[in-house]
Amino acid sequence: MDINTSQNPKKKHESAYLQIVFDPESSHVERPLPWQLLSGLVQGLSVIEQNTIQVRTPEEAHRFLMTYGYDLSDTQDAQRLNHLVQEAVSFIENRLLEAGEGETAFARLHLHVPDRFLQQTNIVDLLCLASAVPRTDESRWACAILKVVHTLTHIEHAPRLQIIEPARQQILKGYGEIMRYDLESEKVVIGRTGSDKQLALYGLEIKEQKSRESLLIKLLSKKENSIELIDDFIGIRIITESIPDVLVALDILMESQLLVFSNVKAERSRNTLIALDEFQSLWQQHHPQDCPSHHTEKSSSNTIIPSWMDLLNTLQQLDAKLPHNSFSKHNPNSDNNYRALHITTRQLIKVPARGDEGGTLQRLFFPYEIQFIDKAHYIANQEGDIAHSRYKQRQLQRCRRRILGDLLPRHYVEQHSQDEGTRLKRPFESQAVHKPSPLDYI
Repeated sequence: MDINTSQNPKKKHESAYLQIVFDPESSHVERPLPWQLLSGLVQGLSVIEQNTIQVRTPEEAHRFLMTYGYDLSDTQDAQRLNHLVQEAVSFIENRLLEAGEGETAFARLHLHVPDRFLQQTNIVDLLCLASAVPRTDESRWACAILKVVHTLTHIEHAPRLQIIEPARQQILKGYGEIMRYDLESEKVVIGRTGSDKQLALYGLEIKEQKSRESLLIKLLSKKENSIELIDDFIGIRIITESIPDVLVALDILMESQLLVFSNVKAERSRNTLIALDEFQSLWQQHHPQDCPSHHTEKSSSNTIIPSWMDLLNTLQQLDAKLPHNSFSKHNPNSDNNYRALHITTRQLIKVPARGDEGGTLQRLFFPYEIQFIDKAHYIANQEGDIAHSRYKQRQLQRCRRRILGDLLPRHYVEQHSQDEGTRLKRPFESQAVHKPSPLDYI
């Protein structure tokens, strides 16, 4: 094969890329094309959905790892990979293969990681085993371990996780400035001091930071398996007394410039709570001379513009007239009974520049999620199949099926495949603030 870097000045329309010319007589195919891997690349399959890898010799394994980012001749790299392999094996044995409550069918399978993998395993051996043809149970176990190692590596080197604390402090600071805890009612009130726009909440929750294991399970169960697509490392859940109060809370956040429309990730907005079009239609029927201002004053046409309290009262009255199942369901994987409004936005934060000890700051956008839900749906979401514990159990089951694959008996997979099609959407684990000093989290 010849690589020609010269360009013909007479052919300016042709590509300026290197011209790679193959000599048919000198080229030959050493092995069959890796159709499964090629199919994954073309169809956009996740690495978790792949069941093989194209590494046949220790030399190829070394080159693969070097391209991946690890140099086995570097002691620290070799030790780190060895630690990740041990962590992956421990996770599979002690978490993935542990039968949960009510999982009697899975417990009867008596699956365990083979002894050879419970001992210290060389990453090069794993890569070669996972590529073995024909496939054996050992190659399947090696493949399962590598999938977990791959995901752990991405968690370990995720830029957002390395700056999550300063991001959390900067993002929550603004919310703390418009929220106070009313000792008499024992409720959180949002709205700037002195403003007539004050709203007492049923509750406020700040998302806890996910544990390493929880994040690992989430990524392994997701089709994308990409930590860069997770936007809810930081989350706020605002629980209102009623659905109309959600609109009021949104208005307060927008007026306070905490929810800036230009920074919202529109493709991530999910609404299974508010029939907004119906609200707007009914509102306009009652207020044909509608005005953006909610303060009591007379317009040029002498039409009274509704006050803030009038707005609250009108929204409550309209709410009783609305069919609350009239919205479209954005997420086909959400449970049919789950109700909430999810908005993902971004804030420009400042963090110390990496490797710069001179105090230089770098600016970057950090995404976070705001969830709105009313009291009735919040309580309903804690029960039955939508309960968080049930969601976590199903998430682990999806993770198990994706990682173990053919190691699970066909009859078990077919019997439990219905769970895979019923994906439950739960927002996040959170710290409730229905107790004294609730704003300590902010």
